[in-house]
Amino acid sequence: MSKSKNSGGNKHTLTMRQLRFACEYAKSANGKGAARAAGYHGEDHSLEVQASRLLRNAEVLAKIEELRKPELEKAKVDLAHVVAELASVGFSDIGDIMDFDGATPRMKPVSALPERTRRAIASIKVRRVAGEEEIEVHEIKLWDKIAALRVLADFVGLSEQKSQQLNQQFRFNEKLPIKEAHEQILRYLRQHR
Repeated sequence: MSKSKNSGGNKHTLTMRQLRFACEYAKSANGKGAARAAGYHGEDHSLEVQASRLLRNAEVLAKIEELRKPELEKAKVDLAHVVAELASVGFSDIGDIMDFDGATPRMKPVSALPERTRRAIASIKVRRVAGEEEIEVHEIKLWDKIAALRVLADFVGLSEQKSQQLNQQFRFNEKLPIKEAHEQILRYLRQHR
């Protein structure tokens, strides 16, 4: 018996295994591991199939969401924050990080970088100058702009066809200043929602 009726009417409740699966999945987001921890048996593939079935069960999903809600609220994670973070990465400009005015490009002081720009930086490698307190920036790595833009495009419903139209309209294969490209894309998205 996979579901039992609640005495309060037609409402179904989760089995103990389903509940344990939901608890484990809420903690780890690992379907196979959660299925194993909940007491389901089998090889890896069988556990993955079982996890997939459980994750299509509306009651299991509701329980997972209920269990995750306090953590998400505590972390203040919501759609607006996720989109803003993706936009920080997707529309980042290396010119906000580097000073190209002199003969040698130099990194601007991190304290002078706007927060949205700092969020686009995945890592900074530095090395200490021998015998001195100063450090020298050796390498700057930014988060993957293309990946962020793809997720944002999917979110706003920018289909492959629209993407090709954008590419033709804005001739992205040509060199275009990033701020101008950014403004053109935003104008286009506002007009075609």
